[in-house]
Amino acid sequence: MYRGGAVNFLRQDMELVKITVLAKELGISHKTIYNWISDGRLKMEVRGYVDRLEAWAVHEHMQARKISFQRLMAKYGTERDKYGRFVQKKKDSE
Repeated sequence: MYRGGAVNFLRQDMELVKITVLAKELGISHKTIYNWISDGRLKMEVRGYVDRLEAWAVHEHMQARKISFQRLMAKYGTERDKYGRFVQKKKDSE
């Protein structure tokens, strides 16, 4: 836990972890974590550090959204091409 003098206002149960370390832990880019911060999904209480538990919760939420979106696209017959663009699946012709 970060024990700097500027963190007296933080929750007692908060475990601050460096963003780059957390990115490796979650298997994502540190830029993704900074995007979550800029989107307001995650708070950076101390420069370069975030709460580990809060970050894991955001990660789980984003994973669930990703899976739901993929299922929705599959339901309507949409897939991605080799460039990552959405395209309609080709129907088998008889």
